[in-house]
Amino acid sequence: MRCKPRIAMATGAVLAFVVAGCGSSSLSDAAFTSKANAICAAANAAGSKFEGEGSLSGVRSEHGVAEKALTKLEALSPPANRARSFHAFLSLIGQEQADLERLLTAAAAHDRAKELAIASAGSALQPKGTSAAKASGLSQCE
Repeated sequence: MRCKPRIAMATGAVLAFVVAGCGSSSLSDAAFTSKANAICAAANAAGSKFEGEGSLSGVRSEHGVAEKALTKLEALSPPANRARSFHAFLSLIGQEQADLERLLTAAAAHDRAKELAIASAGSALQPKGTSAAKASGLSQCE
């Protein structure tokens, strides 16, 4: 049986995760790095189509790409020596996704002040996410 993280609470380009405790076999370092980097590289390529578009539908599309990648990353079983940093990375990405969802809601409501507040708070998470990706050895996820 594979151990799969479950989302405990959603928040936009940002979430909190609870890891389900189960006896799974983790991937080797090389297999984990390869699979996680492939997921991130594919998401980066798909999401880049919407960069700079600035439209609400473009942001929604980019959010959808990131959500799918997050689901795939959650399904991975990292090696024990990377589990802590990888789950910290997942948490930060989940938080960013939750913030993005809140940002989309504020934009749809034309609440510019809320949009700016959410964007400001979200930008503070980006360096943390990059650091957590590096700590997990995931060069394509930075």
